[in-house]
Amino acid sequence: MRRYIFLLLILIEAGRCLAGSFIQTSPTTVEMSLGPGRVKKGRITVFNPRASETLVDVSVVDGWRQQTGQSTLAPDLWFNIKTKKNFVLPPNGHRVLKYRVKAPADFKGETMAFVFFRLPPDQKGGGVGIQLGYAVPFYMAVRGTEELTLTLDKLAAYPLGDGGWRYGATLSSQGNVHVRPHIEVTLFNEDGLELDRTALEHGPPIYPGRTRELYGKCALGDRAPGRYKARVDVTFTPLAGAKQSLRGDFDLVIGPNGPVFTPSAGAANP
Repeated sequence: MRRYIFLLLILIEAGRCLAGSFIQTSPTTVEMSLGPGRVKKGRITVFNPRASETLVDVSVVDGWRQQTGQSTLAPDLWFNIKTKKNFVLPPNGHRVLKYRVKAPADFKGETMAFVFFRLPPDQKGGGVGIQLGYAVPFYMAVRGTEELTLTLDKLAAYPLGDGGWRYGATLSSQGNVHVRPHIEVTLFNEDGLELDRTALEHGPPIYPGRTRELYGKCALGDRAPGRYKARVDVTFTPLAGAKQSLRGDFDLVIGPNGPVFTPSAGAANP
C-alpha cells in the first residue's frame, strides 16, 4: 500500500516567494472589511516554480474553525473561488483565479477560509510520498460589528547562551476578530535613562480567545546586577478601524538568578 505524508505550509505572514517545488501565490494573504450585504470580487495568481507542468488540487476549508476551534460561518455561505477542483499549470507558468466574497447581512464579526493548493505526492523509494501544500487565508470582517480587546499579560526574560537574554511578551485577545500586534520593549536604568529599544517579532496573528508569547533579543546582552525599568508599547490596527495602543510598565531586577520582571507599582498596566 502506498503511504503519503502531506506537508502543509500555511504561510500566513510570508511576504516572499519560496524557491524550489512549492506553489507560490500573489497575494499570500487576503483581508477585507465589508459592510453588511456588500460584495467584493478579486483575483489571486497561482505560480508554478517547477520546470515541468504540474497538477494542482484546490480545496476550501473553514480556516476560522481550524485556528479558533469555533465555526463562525461556513465558507460556502460567503466565499467562492472560480476554479475546478484541479488544474494543470505549465512549466514556470501561472493561472489567475477569480474569487467573490459576500458579507451576510446578519453576520457579525469575522471569519476566514483557507484555500489549499496541493501538488501531487512526490513519490520516494519504498512507496512513501511527500505531498506539498500551500494555504492562503482569506479573512472577511463585517464593518461595524468588530469587537477587539487585547491585553498584555506579562513580560518575561529568558537567558541566552551568550550571557544575554530575550524578551517574551504574552498577550491575550478577546472579541471576534484577529489581531497582528507590533510590540516594542524599551529598557531604562533606575534613573530613567534609555538603554535599549527592541522590536519583538511580529509572528502569526492572535485569534479571539487565544494567547500568544512573542519574542525579541535584547541588544544589550548581559547587564550588571541591579534595578532597571522597562516599558512595553503595543500597537495594533483592526481591519476596519483606527490604530490602537496599550502600554505596560515593569520593574526589572537582575540578580543571581538572572533578570526578573514584575509590573510596576501603580502603573496602568492592562
